Order: sequence, then C-alpha cells, then structure tokens
Amino acid sequence: MTEEGATTVRLIVQKQNPRARRFWERQGFAVEREMVAKAGKLESPVWLLQRSLGAEAAHAVATRSRRDLAA
Repeated sequence: MTEEGATTVRLIVQKQNPRARRFWERQGFAVEREMVAKAGKLESPVWLLQRSLGAEAAHAVATRSRRDLAA
C-alpha cells in the first residue's frame, strides 16, 4: 500500500458490531466519523475508522499482505 503512495487506511464497521470496532481500535485504528452506508435501498449506520501508515505500520501491513498472498 505504501509502495503505491498510501498514507492512510480506512475501513467501515457496522455499528451493530461493537466487538469489531474494539478489535480494530486495538490494531491502531480510530473512529474518524459516524455515517450511514447505503447499498441500493438498504441503509446501515456505520463507523468509519482510519489509521495512519507510519513507517512501522506500513512495514507491518506490507508484511502481512505478502504473507496472506503467499497462503
């Protein structure tokens, strides 16, 4: 990701899943904002989480990505 110039990772977590939010917060993500995600006619309240890719984080993400691709 950082090799392509990414500086931030963002993801969406359903508000009905607070355990997922806690998991991602333990991984260094923080809530950027609350919003409503729309998929066709469906609407769902969600959290938008983000994490900056500092040098150490970028290396860890890249290492995990390569390991996942090799599996």
